Amino acid sequence: MLSIAVYLGLAIILLFVGAAPASAQVAMNVTLASNDVYRGRSLSMDDPALSLALGMDDPSGVYAGASVAIAAGDKDVRISSSSQYVGYARRSGRVSMEIGAIHRNHSDSLDPEYRKDFFEAYIGLAHKTSSVRLYVSPDYIPGNRLTTYLSVDTELARVKDWSITGHTGLTLKPSRRDDGTGDYDTEFDWSLGVGRTIGEFNVGLGIADSNDSDPEPFDGPLLYATISRAF
Repeated sequence: MLSIAVYLGLAIILLFVGAAPASAQVAMNVTLASNDVYRGRSLSMDDPALSLALGMDDPSGVYAGASVAIAAGDKDVRISSSSQYVGYARRSGRVSMEIGAIHRNHSDSLDPEYRKDFFEAYIGLAHKTSSVRLYVSPDYIPGNRLTTYLSVDTELARVKDWSITGHTGLTLKPSRRDDGTGDYDTEFDWSLGVGRTIGEFNVGLGIADSNDSDPEPFDGPLLYATISRAF
């Protein structure tokens, strides 16, 4: 079943698209993936997923967007994940700085430690093909304590139409031990991908993993393939 958040997110981005001035850039991306992967874990129970992403970038620096992924395979057809975001970016020389907020819904999440519906605020820096983002969430994990996530993404190499990309992520989250000490645990995830542009399509292969294990048989490392097209 589609959540209220999915409807709201799509409505917001459609309003942005309809109200966007002629100078604003509106983009859509459709991706078919063998697995809906997020921070080293599968959000689709290892089933394939078709995702649609819509986004708007205004010359003022304001941007917004929404995405939804529909998974099917061993399980029924369902929404495996969705997100809605809004932010502001500003360029200074060769560096781009941004701040924003994102709402995520992970309907197929297998780990009961994490909420399936949560918000994150973020700040980020980008230079050429590399970017760093720091996310802070008040409700990623049940309780009244913050969870932070540091994400580093970069293009490691490019040869003609081929590219190799890398990602590392570090989570600082409240400890699973409910002993009142206020301790935090760390979690590490990573991914590597190789992609190629073929005409109007981008195809890719990737591998991802996290040291926070999912239940068998969905534990990593995860191998996945993607094909996407931007409009």
